[in-house]
Amino acid sequence: MCISQQLLLIGALATGPSITQADVLGTFTFDLVTANAGGTIDPTPPPTVPELTFGSFNATGLGANPRASTLFTFSGWTTAAELDAGKFYETTLTPAPGSQVNFETITFGVRRSGTGPRDFVVRSSLDNFAANLPAGISPDNGELQASQNVFHFVNDNSATQPADVNGSTVSLGTEFGPVAQPVTFRIYAYGAEQAGGTFGVDNVAISGAISPVPEPEEYAAMFAGSLGVFAWWRRRRNRPLAVASVTGDRDQSVG
Repeated sequence: MCISQQLLLIGALATGPSITQADVLGTFTFDLVTANAGGTIDPTPPPTVPELTFGSFNATGLGANPRASTLFTFSGWTTAAELDAGKFYETTLTPAPGSQVNFETITFGVRRSGTGPRDFVVRSSLDNFAANLPAGISPDNGELQASQNVFHFVNDNSATQPADVNGSTVSLGTEFGPVAQPVTFRIYAYGAEQAGGTFGVDNVAISGAISPVPEPEEYAAMFAGSLGVFAWWRRRRNRPLAVASVTGDRDQSVG
């Protein structure tokens, strides 16, 4: 085994079990949402995934009922240029005991009425909803832009958009994986042109990977193994070079 292979092995042992390839864990479709009925909790059954519980989407601090069907859209957003911390959509994801999640991305479609909010952001419970999560548009489109982790509707439409504007993408950093505790995500919208204006989300997809939480003895075994490999490598590195001796017949004198 060469030195580079040894070091790679040490790194693999030190970092623990690998996380499986990220995939879409679940998508909120809001198929059973009914206009002007049903209250502030999405009646659509949330996604079901082994080892991860999706909480229902809900609206806080907004209107009493959704304003459209098959779309999670409410009125009552602030008209101020800064978000109101008491007005948001949210869902909580809870790993099962013994499991951990490496969250990767959140993608979703959006729609606003002609007087709805122009800006929206996503935050999480990991920092008590203090900072906007990294925002981007993928693929790019002429309706949305993202700057300084704020999503913005570019066009001031005079009527409600007839279809979702897709592309809103939140990239989740290393602090989101792996995590074994519940994580709540919130979407805040603000800058409404009127309080009666609406903002809605659809097809909220959360991507990531689920893996078992390593048992303490697994960590101990990996640590002991890494120390053993490192000690072996040090002994080989510090071993003195053997000096080869070459023997042969001495030259005979000429006489």
